[in-house]
Amino acid sequence: MANIFFMPFTNNANAVSWRNNLETAFLNGEGKEVTEQINNVRSAKKTYASEEKYYNELHDFKLCRQIKWLNHLLGKTAEIFDKQLEKLTSSSADVIVAALPEFFWIDINDNHKHNEQGTNGGSIMNYHKPLYRPCLEVFLKGDNPLAELTSKYSNLIFFAGTAVWKEINYDDHTDELMYNSMVLYKEGRYVPSVTKHNVSTIDGFFHDHYTLSKDKAGKDTGTEAPVTDFMGLRFTYDICLDFKCVRDARGNTVPLSTQLCNDNGINNVDVNVLIAAGMPVSPAYLPTLKSNCLLRCDGLANPYGQIFKNNTNISLNSLSDLISVGSVNIS
Repeated sequence: MANIFFMPFTNNANAVSWRNNLETAFLNGEGKEVTEQINNVRSAKKTYASEEKYYNELHDFKLCRQIKWLNHLLGKTAEIFDKQLEKLTSSSADVIVAALPEFFWIDINDNHKHNEQGTNGGSIMNYHKPLYRPCLEVFLKGDNPLAELTSKYSNLIFFAGTAVWKEINYDDHTDELMYNSMVLYKEGRYVPSVTKHNVSTIDGFFHDHYTLSKDKAGKDTGTEAPVTDFMGLRFTYDICLDFKCVRDARGNTVPLSTQLCNDNGINNVDVNVLIAAGMPVSPAYLPTLKSNCLLRCDGLANPYGQIFKNNTNISLNSLSDLISVGSVNIS
């Protein structure tokens, strides 16, 4: 039997305020100079000899700021989890599962692009300003603050939300697909993970619930099962809509993780993890999982943190702290 402590980020009003304050402080501090350079390029757009030269210079400055911002956000996020971990009463035999919600790692939308006018005459729903491909290297570094937490606390595995990113086409800036990828750490290192397969209306591509405004959705077509082993437990995991967008051979809706585990002959799963932004779970859906335990961290749908174990449903909402804590026994 293993005891799991689940520590999801609670994306309530206090958390939104915390994030907004971080962005404001960064733009007025460490990121001020490069932000001024970005705005200078934007204001001089008409003076550039070509759009290619304009966008290339703009993207160079934006990449510089993105890397600074990511490092800043990683450090601040690690700080709040470290404080909660220090207060946690647990033994070295307990497994600690920390989690961040979907879309946690995105660029600062300082010019409110697509908020007011989308390509089809309205705002793009839930637009997420993507990071650029080189930013992913920040997550891979050995001295990454979140990776370091999983070294400091050897019984900690961190499902650190998702990053929205794209590969810049420096030739003509067309065909730039955006991806939504899981960030996962254990044992002091980044663990190669999955990219969201199924695009929904919360992903920042839709003018409304029916019209695709930005046909730039990059989708993972991989067939390898999203599974990782840690401290004797086997975890499988899904990103939001992937949890409810797959039909099995009988026509039943099942999580993508269930299908991929089945396809790869994996049956012995101990824990399912759901990282989402607007994916409530009905207890009736739990039998479709590969395990009898689900840990859910959601950035939009209340409750923001949940533990499901058989017929038990524990909500982990917190009114004040940025991180909630709950526990469950796995037998």
